[in-house]
Amino acid sequence: MGVYLFSTIFHGAEMAASRALNDQFRMLFEAAPNGVIAFDAAGCIALVNAQVEKMFGYSREELIGRAAEVLVPMRFRRRHDGLRKKFVATPQMRPMGTGRDFIGERKDGSTFAVEIGLNTTATIMGDIVIATIVDVTVRKRAAATGVPSSDLVQRLFTLAPAETRVAMLIGSGLSPRQAAEKLGISVGTVRTTLKRVFTKVGVSRQSELAVLLTKLTLR
Repeated sequence: MGVYLFSTIFHGAEMAASRALNDQFRMLFEAAPNGVIAFDAAGCIALVNAQVEKMFGYSREELIGRAAEVLVPMRFRRRHDGLRKKFVATPQMRPMGTGRDFIGERKDGSTFAVEIGLNTTATIMGDIVIATIVDVTVRKRAAATGVPSSDLVQRLFTLAPAETRVAMLIGSGLSPRQAAEKLGISVGTVRTTLKRVFTKVGVSRQSELAVLLTKLTLR
């Protein structure tokens, strides 16, 4: 009786710990700032987070159980299927920013550039593939047009949104007066903001700011 009772208590504690770990995993999965998808060995979608729903326009109920290729344009699906099977056969972590660029397809049929990081993890249901997905449309457009994204500039130099807007316009070649007209503020406000930008960025002239933004585009 004592052994049975101990076994029952131990099993119950083990199940509770497993549920707690599973709940914690799901919380982290859901809170991720990028899109995250879990695939099983057959390439079927097992889990998605809210960012994936937002990025692709599907609800999770529409995606779970479907093949990963549903998120890829038809013309690329056969190639993607081959790449996925190759990864499953010889899995190794592929960090963001390495490997091929991919194209994602939203529910409405529109496409966009994505960057994907891959990793595998063992679960009680077998190995699953975790894909981290980032929409790089803005970054690709910036590289094509020669203008870095405002998000990148803001993050790198800890600029306030107003400072970022002024920096982008002045760095693109506009005069303070032109920037003021475009932003609907006074020239004096633009000049004051620009002084703060110069201090934070570490330049002293408009031409230096323009050169710096060009270098960011090519990084």
